[in-house]
Amino acid sequence: MKIFLWVLLAVTASLLSFKLYTSQSADPKFTQPALPQLEEMHESEDTPTIQDSANYINAYITFYGWVDNDPSGRSIAYPNGRFPLSLHSEASGTGTYDDPITFASDPDAWAIGTILYVPYLKKYIIMEDWCSQCVINWQEHKKHHIDIWMESGQQFKDEVLECENYWTKKSASVEINPLPDREVDTTSLFDKSKGECFSGY
Repeated sequence: MKIFLWVLLAVTASLLSFKLYTSQSADPKFTQPALPQLEEMHESEDTPTIQDSANYINAYITFYGWVDNDPSGRSIAYPNGRFPLSLHSEASGTGTYDDPITFASDPDAWAIGTILYVPYLKKYIIMEDWCSQCVINWQEHKKHHIDIWMESGQQFKDEVLECENYWTKKSASVEINPLPDREVDTTSLFDKSKGECFSGY
């Protein structure tokens, strides 16, 4: 009889404990916090952003001026009078986005009116002239060759040629489709009134 009573008491105590547990589990106060969902975790993470989507190529950079233009002078192959995408009627430009400096190349490599930015010169340039050696380099070797106008006149022939060689680069970074906010220095690479070459930045 005593054994039966002890068993009855034990079963009753177990039932009371289970009832208390289930009532607590049903109470919102006792609900465990849910784990964060994948979307919430993703949104809380720092998402990297592209700071600069600039597109660069390497190009062989040379220069030409009044004395070694063909024919001598400022004439260009694609003046704006006949080619609306050009900006100038003759070789010129200050290097800003609105007034880029004339460059010569192969029109198959760069469409007439293409604007590029040359970081080491801190200048914008525009495709407005034709260059025979540039054509050979592109057609035979697929090598980008850009020949940039150097402001000059009929005087100081040797000084102009020396300055052209000074600024020539066998390989330099050139930006395609540049934004208009790149750093610009409008200092002429050659001072045609004094016959002096700008030594650099």
